[in-house]
Amino acid sequence: MKRLLFFVAFMTLGTAALIELMVRVPVGPTRVTRPAPQATNVLNMSGVTVHQLVGEQTRWQLEAGKATYNENTNIGQLEGVRFQVFDTQPGQPAREAFSGHSGEAELSAEPGDVVLQGSVVLSKGSEMEIRSERIEYDATTQTVSSPGPVTVRTPQGVQEGAAMRYSIPDDRIEFTSPLFYQ
Repeated sequence: MKRLLFFVAFMTLGTAALIELMVRVPVGPTRVTRPAPQATNVLNMSGVTVHQLVGEQTRWQLEAGKATYNENTNIGQLEGVRFQVFDTQPGQPAREAFSGHSGEAELSAEPGDVVLQGSVVLSKGSEMEIRSERIEYDATTQTVSSPGPVTVRTPQGVQEGAAMRYSIPDDRIEFTSPLFYQ
């Protein structure tokens, strides 16, 4: 009888422990779900020419030794850049307004906007030379601006400023906080 009681007690406690173990510990493989990675299309190119047309006229043209374009962000990064901006007034033939070079350029998702970076030099023939580490060109308003320190050389002298904006159609330059005039 002792053995029977011992066996019943053992079976009761063993079954309770097994049930508790099954409730606390998940049985079977654990499933982990992760979102699928987003497709990234990055194009690498060399010897690239990019230009923007207004009707039949070229508004600006950019040549680069190397370029990378990311389709997800719609941003193009270019290296070893030569840049030309044309004055495209309605009813008049396009004429070159500026030409120059920079270490890098960025083409944004906004059509026609170009950011030149890294020892940027833009020239308007012998009339004007603009030097800055960053110059932005807005094709819609046809303005060239530098948000940082800038040096402008003209036949009248040299001007330096904390920032500058030049309107191509108005042929007018405005400095923010002129620092120096020689």
